[in-house]
Amino acid sequence: MKKSVKNILYKKAILDYERNGSIKLGPLSSRKYIEDPQYIMFQMSRYKHACRLLSNKSKVADIGTGDGIGLGIMSLYFNEVIAIDIDEYLLQTARKHNSNSKITFIEHNFFKDRLKGKLDAAICFDVMSSIPKKYENYFLSNIARSLKKDGILILGTQNKLATKFSKKKNLKEQPNFKTFDQLNTYILKYFK
Repeated sequence: MKKSVKNILYKKAILDYERNGSIKLGPLSSRKYIEDPQYIMFQMSRYKHACRLLSNKSKVADIGTGDGIGLGIMSLYFNEVIAIDIDEYLLQTARKHNSNSKITFIEHNFFKDRLKGKLDAAICFDVMSSIPKKYENYFLSNIARSLKKDGILILGTQNKLATKFSKKKNLKEQPNFKTFDQLNTYILKYFK
C-alpha cells in the first residue's frame, strides 16, 4: 500500500496512525457507535458544554464515567480529572483507553460514602436513572459532601416524560426517571 504523506495537512495524522493504530472505544461507546453513532456526538457535546461551564474549576470528577468517553475532553479543561465508577471492569477499560497523566481513576460507591477529598465540581451524565430509588438520597448526599462548599454538580438525565420514546429494554435497566419538577425538588434537598 502506497503511503500518502506528501500532503503536509495529513502527514502527521497518517504517520501517527501507522505507528499507533486507531483509537479504541470501550464496550459501551463501541456499542453506541454501532447502534446510534449520533449518540456519541451528543455525549461529546454534553461533555464539551459542561466543561466550558466549569472552565474556572481545577479538580473535577466524572461520576459514572463508564468506559471514559468524556475523559479526553475533560482533560483539556481541568488540571485534575477524577474518573469515578462503581464498576471495576468499566473503570479498567476507561483507564486502558485514557492514558493522560491528569486523570485519576477511582472505584467508588456513592450509595455508601462520600469521597475522602473535596472536588471543585462534578459531572454526572446518564447515571440517575440507574440508581435504585432506595439509594438515591445516599447517592446525591454523598456527592454533595464530596464537593467543596461552593462546588458545582452538573447532572444530566433523561426526562421521565420522554421515556415514552425509549426502548422497553432500556426502561427495565433504568427504572428511576424523573420529570423536571421531580428532579428539581430532589436536587434542592442537597444543592442551592
